[in-house]
Amino acid sequence: MINKGIRIQELSDILEKEKRENDLARIVNPFSCGTLNVENGVVSSNSSCYQIWNHNHRCTNCHSKRACIQNEVLHKTEILDNKLYKIKTTPYKVIMDNNEEKQVVIESVNISELSDKPVNMDLSNDPSSSVANSILFDSQFGIIHLNAGHQVVFANSAAKNMLLRNGEDSNASITTTVNNWLDGRLDAENPDEKIFVQRYEYDQTDYFFNVQIIPLSMDDGQNYVFLLQERTQEDSDLLAKLRDYDPITGVFNESGFQNKLQKILKAHPDNNYTLMCLQMNNFKTINSVFGANIGNAILCRVAEILTNIAEDHGCVCHFYSNQFGLFTETPFFDREKLALDLESVKNAADGLNLGLNFQIGVYQLDDYTLSPEIICGRAALAVRNTPESDTFITFTNYTKKMSEDHLSDSMLLPTFEKAVSNDEFKMYLQPQTDRYGNLLGAEALARWDRDEEGIVSPGSFIHRFEKKGIIYRLDKLIWEKAAALLASWKNTSLKDISISVNVSPLDISLMDIVDTFKELVQKYDIDPGLMHIEITENAMIGHAEQVISTVNRLHQLGFIVEIDDFGSGYSSLNMLKDLHVDTLKIDRGFLEETAQKNRSKTILSAIIRLASDIGMSVVTEGVETEEMLNSLCEMGCEIFQGFYFSKPVTIEDFEKKYR
Repeated sequence: MINKGIRIQELSDILEKEKRENDLARIVNPFSCGTLNVENGVVSSNSSCYQIWNHNHRCTNCHSKRACIQNEVLHKTEILDNKLYKIKTTPYKVIMDNNEEKQVVIESVNISELSDKPVNMDLSNDPSSSVANSILFDSQFGIIHLNAGHQVVFANSAAKNMLLRNGEDSNASITTTVNNWLDGRLDAENPDEKIFVQRYEYDQTDYFFNVQIIPLSMDDGQNYVFLLQERTQEDSDLLAKLRDYDPITGVFNESGFQNKLQKILKAHPDNNYTLMCLQMNNFKTINSVFGANIGNAILCRVAEILTNIAEDHGCVCHFYSNQFGLFTETPFFDREKLALDLESVKNAADGLNLGLNFQIGVYQLDDYTLSPEIICGRAALAVRNTPESDTFITFTNYTKKMSEDHLSDSMLLPTFEKAVSNDEFKMYLQPQTDRYGNLLGAEALARWDRDEEGIVSPGSFIHRFEKKGIIYRLDKLIWEKAAALLASWKNTSLKDISISVNVSPLDISLMDIVDTFKELVQKYDIDPGLMHIEITENAMIGHAEQVISTVNRLHQLGFIVEIDDFGSGYSSLNMLKDLHVDTLKIDRGFLEETAQKNRSKTILSAIIRLASDIGMSVVTEGVETEEMLNSLCEMGCEIFQGFYFSKPVTIEDFEKKYR
């Protein structure tokens, strides 16, 4: 393993060292095919990494991605514009500020000029010895001489026939090939092995050679001679099978599947195709509880079912562990038959209750120019967007929005950092009033003011921030703005108005919110009783003792604590008994029109009376009509929040109305 994780600053220091020691060094995210910048402890995306090679599309054989997957330093050679690029790819796991890990690679490149003089790869015009010349040219072995400048200065006819199957004479092509073979020995398990097997792909066909590399010390430096012997077709077929097929199920592995998929599309570009990604849930548990024999029997049965569907119309892949792929002509993809056949998987375990279910992502090809990797990725993305369900089998179709959301998520952190530095997150206030509209307090709400888009609805980013684990940073930002605003009101008519701020479950998990609020009170010299702290009832799930302790400590410092969205999910009388909060904020769901309107009204009335009896105030959210207001007043509610009185407004509009 290269490392167990480093911080951003360490990565920046390593990059600077590599820049000093090499002609070029850069950070790359090989999974999104982009370079990365590190500045002031922040990682942000830059241009596409493949542009340096004069490509306008993703590299089909990304060495940096392989370095990440294998967690090893790898080496390769590229020739471009008569220059030789020697590239070292070193993978790193970077620990972000929110403790999320990101996989990146530092590519270190040394560049040397190739000779402008054409290299004579045929020595027949200048033989040093007729015997030696005969041996060199008539040998059944391919012979290649690589000089100290890493240029091919000689290749006999056998080597040319092996590497240039169409008879072309390309010095650059052979030079690139043997340089990569030489570099590949640094990656090998036994780099000093005298003779090794080397795969060579030419025109989408695989060939295999026995290769020996002989080092030669000469006047111009270290030279190498390559001896090549082509393996028999039988050997080549066996090696190809070992390379391209899964040993457990006998179907393609990921590499073989993508190669086959590409060949099918090239041979039959006018057909309609569907790619399906199948994921078996609970498979790891099955292996652990029932053993590998049961697990392998299930894998083989699923592979058999998919192979019967594909027949001669497509191909099947066992990606890894619990995932399979099926690529077939669309008319032969029968969902109902597949679902029925998968029921038989239960029989593979001799009637054991495995609790197995399947999530299936389906991508019907609409762009045949995409690489196999992206095609497979779209089906896999559909699987990731499949909602959790106890249903035995669930199908989800890929949509363009999934890719847009996935891309947005990958750009979320650098976009967030930029938004913070540009002060794009604004605090809006929604008034809390009595029945007559007299101001009693306000709730602080986050809004994202993006110049090109205007005000972005919180519904489009809050859940993504929660998913990415950065919601706590936004919350802290709003808390600070609320404290600063309370300080600015101290000598005004709003000096007694409270502001309620939201605390998410993640906030409680990632930081000591008591110390954070205590520091804000001290920094801005404000009354803690005017900063009301709203904790959602769902924060209690799995963290009850921590939340109870936190609330007690906040009370000791003089803060007012509220339970937000009460009644939205996991309300219980035990929570009211154990959690000594000051205010209940009733979820707006109680006010929605439903078939159980009278039942909801009875429950809501009882909650309000109960809260009053144990000394808690009640704020009802979502009040939108006069009818709602009158009904709540009859139940005993005294504090209201909702569009009937005011939508969330800017601080300027709030102060203009109530100051």
